[in-house]
Amino acid sequence: MKKNIDHAHIGRIVSDNFHCCNIIISIECHGDGTIGSNQHYIITTPISKYFLKTICNADALFQGDALFRIKTVSEAINQLKNKGLNLEHIIPNKDGEFITNIDGVIYRLYEFIKGRSFNSTETDIKQAVRSMSNIHEKAHKLLDKNIYFNLKKIRTPYPLDQSIKKIAEIKQSIDILSSKPNVHNNTFKLLSNKFEFVEKGVSRVINLTDKEADCRFIHLDFHPDNVIYDANGVANIIDLDNAMLGNLKKCIAFSILRFSLYKQPSNPYKNIINVSKIWIKNQKHEKSLQFSDLVDWMLYVELEKILRIVLRYIETGKYSKFLININKTHFPNLKLLLNVER
Repeated sequence: MKKNIDHAHIGRIVSDNFHCCNIIISIECHGDGTIGSNQHYIITTPISKYFLKTICNADALFQGDALFRIKTVSEAINQLKNKGLNLEHIIPNKDGEFITNIDGVIYRLYEFIKGRSFNSTETDIKQAVRSMSNIHEKAHKLLDKNIYFNLKKIRTPYPLDQSIKKIAEIKQSIDILSSKPNVHNNTFKLLSNKFEFVEKGVSRVINLTDKEADCRFIHLDFHPDNVIYDANGVANIIDLDNAMLGNLKKCIAFSILRFSLYKQPSNPYKNIINVSKIWIKNQKHEKSLQFSDLVDWMLYVELEKILRIVLRYIETGKYSKFLININKTHFPNLKLLLNVER
């Protein structure tokens, strides 16, 4: 049985570890509210509001060495924020650290950004593209050498090239899981019965390489819920847990997909085309970038996501909640992209 999180316990952790939260007026949970799950909280004090994020089982989420990754990315985010980029601001704890690790749970406190959420308009997409493009252009140049060096050590968790090497093993595990009664049976049955779509996708992207292609600072989880617009319409980018130095086309392809398919549009194919045009026109770096350059990277992103979710569950038994997204989002996207003309 799941146990609910004690808000008083969260209050004690925050007040014990952050000077700005000595007095707390209220705590609002924006997760499922159960122990052992990642949670988001809005912490209200007499002076200001803050946003608290927790991560449980971080090594399973990031495939090992999670503390180093989260610490390095947090240091990079704050350095870039201090140098003028429109990113979230992480509040250091009383020891001056950006992450607080208590009993295996990682806590990070953020300044609460006042603003509005994304609207599905061309104006908002343009602003989001320009903000992210600014980060792609400047971030890697603004980072201190030590942080840049540490970021280069960070790798994609459960990367597609590794998953492809285990594809037969993954398929066998899916077949076994699909034949056993469990809460995720429908997901595993879908994958088992339609695995040829995964194999077809792999044959399309097998020659793409995600190895140190650009060494730009990339988000890799940039979607409409991860941007907040201030009173002037400026896009502030949040939730950079997956950030690293890496392949610019992969990051752009991920973002186009997520902005195109936000809230399940009636014509997803047309939306991908339209958002791609906006993105290509408003990004600053790849002036010769074409839609055909990005289609296979979109396919790469969805394949990597599907196989990561499955492999993480097979290897660790953790983060099973992501399995539902395969049926709901990633597999339909995969089938759609396999039919998109390059």
